[in-house]
Amino acid sequence: MPANMPIDYLARRSKFVKSSEISALASGELKDMIAELQELIVPEMQEEAAELAQRVQSFAVRISLIGQVKAGKTALCNAMMGINELLPSDINPWTSVVTSVHLNQAPERQNRAVFTFFTEEEWERMVDTGGRVAALAHQADFDTEVDEVRSQIAAMQERTKERLGKNFTILLGNQHSFSEFNPDLVKRYVCLGDEDAEGDPEGRFASMTRSAELYLDTPLFGYPATLVDTPGVNDPFLVREAVTLDSLGKSDICVIVLSAHQALSTSDLALMRILLGLKHEQIVLFINRIDELSDPVAQIPEIRERIKETLVEQQLPVSLPVLFGSAEWAAAGVKGDLDDISDASTEALQSLVAAEDSEISDLSGISALQDVLDQKARDEVGGPFVAETATRAADLARRSKALLSSTTQTAPRSESFSISADSLVEDISILRSQLTERLYEIKLESDKHVLQEISGTFQRFVFFESRSLNSHMEGRGRVEDWAADTDGLRRNLNDIYRKRSEEMYADIKDLYDTTYKFFAEIYDQFGDEDGASLGLSPPRLDKPGTPISLMRTMTVDLSTSWLVGWIARRLKRDTYLKKFRTITLEQLRATSVEVREEHVAKYCDEALQNLMSYIDSHAFAVEELARLQDQGGRVAFLRKMEQTDNIEARIDGLEDLIDRLEIVSAKGRFSEKNMKKESA
Repeated sequence: MPANMPIDYLARRSKFVKSSEISALASGELKDMIAELQELIVPEMQEEAAELAQRVQSFAVRISLIGQVKAGKTALCNAMMGINELLPSDINPWTSVVTSVHLNQAPERQNRAVFTFFTEEEWERMVDTGGRVAALAHQADFDTEVDEVRSQIAAMQERTKERLGKNFTILLGNQHSFSEFNPDLVKRYVCLGDEDAEGDPEGRFASMTRSAELYLDTPLFGYPATLVDTPGVNDPFLVREAVTLDSLGKSDICVIVLSAHQALSTSDLALMRILLGLKHEQIVLFINRIDELSDPVAQIPEIRERIKETLVEQQLPVSLPVLFGSAEWAAAGVKGDLDDISDASTEALQSLVAAEDSEISDLSGISALQDVLDQKARDEVGGPFVAETATRAADLARRSKALLSSTTQTAPRSESFSISADSLVEDISILRSQLTERLYEIKLESDKHVLQEISGTFQRFVFFESRSLNSHMEGRGRVEDWAADTDGLRRNLNDIYRKRSEEMYADIKDLYDTTYKFFAEIYDQFGDEDGASLGLSPPRLDKPGTPISLMRTMTVDLSTSWLVGWIARRLKRDTYLKKFRTITLEQLRATSVEVREEHVAKYCDEALQNLMSYIDSHAFAVEELARLQDQGGRVAFLRKMEQTDNIEARIDGLEDLIDRLEIVSAKGRFSEKNMKKESA
């Protein structure tokens, strides 16, 4: 092995997915087809077409990076973009900011950097309650400890006010926007830096920044994407946990970044609760910092096996992608030399190069990570998105074509045709009422079952964990050495949610199918002269989303970790057991409310809203088709048209567009089908 190692081992491959369904988005093909659709359809359907156009315009694959502080998330994010030090990688957990980098997306008003500050209410809530840790301490009647947490937050806030002066109140609830940005500008908003240094600290606004949005064009991603760099999940004060989890809830793919020294260690409860809450197809595990391993050739297989064992213990699929790499090596690859990496890191790299029996590859792991992200972007995000959007566009084109074709009829329908616009209006009104009533029943039933099962799970948890704690204390064990099985609790809660959400989805899907059949039967009566159906597409019902509330740090998590020291020093056994039960039951109340309101009720309400929108779009079409069966209806309709002299040309254009949209939709469905087959 030559002393001057070839940089090829760390080359960042400019390779990205080029599958047809992603290319349709990246090249603007689907956008162009929808623009063509807008020119051809009848005026009353323009609003629906505009919504599809906006949907395509705003599409992006959302990729979140999450992990402990110092796991190397930000350095990895920089390497993925191929730009070293774009985002500051040495961030104090107190001032970590959720940073979203929008790749290959057009910014609003040409602002390529937008920094949003906390509102006055959010800012005051920090010091009023001291965060959720202080709220828990208050529940346990520890006023001194509440003051301790509050004082730390208040000190940070006072430094901020002193630094910003009169600008402080102006910034609350506002934004700073810039047409261009550089690493120094970003640091001012997301990295505190050294406040004791003379002059203005590099993170002047960081403590007030709620989120950062950056826009960047890069050839390294062949599709629109958003990389979300999140704060470390092991920040004990949880100041920005809600913002972090909210970003995860909106993510398509989550890259869990682990340090090779502690990958999925038993103490890493925060990451485990997030893994338990995510959908399996969302997760990618990236084991970073292999450059710090003394013997990576031997240690990497050991770490992989330990991760596999942990996944089995946590009832997670062992098929999750597990990748190994080094953001430091990737940075060297981007720079084009190895001058900045340490001797120990160089030795680790040399040992891996010597062990490679295949052609030279990217040992930083970035290329392998990009390949996995590209595959998921294609099969799990882009393919389904393109299929659904193209299907909806084709459906809209068919409805418009049917209306235009009806205006060209030279003779009325046969006497056997009995459908009328008035009867349709009445039937659709009845359908709306029945669907609304049934969806309300589903919501109540789901809410009842979720409440009962969550309550039962917490009660069993209290019973068994109280008994475990009592036995531990009877044996004169230290309270600090005991921990409740909150992983088991969270796993059981996730199982309850998944089971009930699947049943809720199935019940609502039946209503969607009923609605589809209702309109399909009506459309069949308006088939063309050869009896061909209009090819109506069914309404799409998305499955319930990720239960973010079950990822959040629970009061039970805190009461059995570092906060337990406060309680153990002041309470006797019986009193401590009582406090444990009180805290757990308070968690029961909070969890049941969040799951029922944020997941059950919200899902049912949105499902009803989407179903009513589907009915609205088709109600207009079928009622208008009924009116077009007589000459007077056709004359009235043509008066409303912007153009009446090119009906045949528009019909031909719509037929051609429908054929092309069906091809694009089929390709997207093929990707989704392959993805499901591979998962199975």
